Amino acid sequence: MIKMACNKDMKRHFEAQLAKANTKFMYKLITPGGNKAKFKSAIDWLLQANMLLQCTKVELPQSPLPAYRADNHFKLYLSDTGLLTSLARLHFNEIMQSAALLYRGFLTENYVAQTFFAKELGLYYWESGNQAEVDFILNLQGDIIPVEVKASDNVRSRSLRSYMERYRPRYAIRLSARNFGFTDNILSVPLYAAHCIGQPEL
Repeated sequence: MIKMACNKDMKRHFEAQLAKANTKFMYKLITPGGNKAKFKSAIDWLLQANMLLQCTKVELPQSPLPAYRADNHFKLYLSDTGLLTSLARLHFNEIMQSAALLYRGFLTENYVAQTFFAKELGLYYWESGNQAEVDFILNLQGDIIPVEVKASDNVRSRSLRSYMERYRPRYAIRLSARNFGFTDNILSVPLYAAHCIGQPEL
């Protein structure tokens, strides 16, 4: 019964939030009046079953990242991006051919989260109020590195630039439809190579 209820409510949640910017998880979008007390056990069950992935906000991007978690601020991803497209009732042609597809950004972020989780890189993000947000923060060989995800080759981003000006990381990573490159201290990595992040040679 728990599993069935969880899946039904989470399905409703993803349909409600897919087209929105993937900011912090909001219980009230699962069902009117939804709150932590009502859904925490269901979410915990799905997390323990590895059906959901949790990406937690860090107040300060500094090692060790778990020490700076803001546990009440998190994003949720499905552990399988294929299942996510099924929940959203999206067809292959829509994803590949529709440049204006609202869901494309979320699907791309989910794919990257799934990849990072599989590589045991840890899932954290950073935001500064409602002004800026960096999709992922990684600890790579002792360096705290911001990672921005773009679904296309349009890579403009004030958020990443704001983060870099504030914290001065050794470099930043941008995953997008563009090829490998390194400009303005930003390492460009094509989306298909997300699995390469964390390798010593990258």
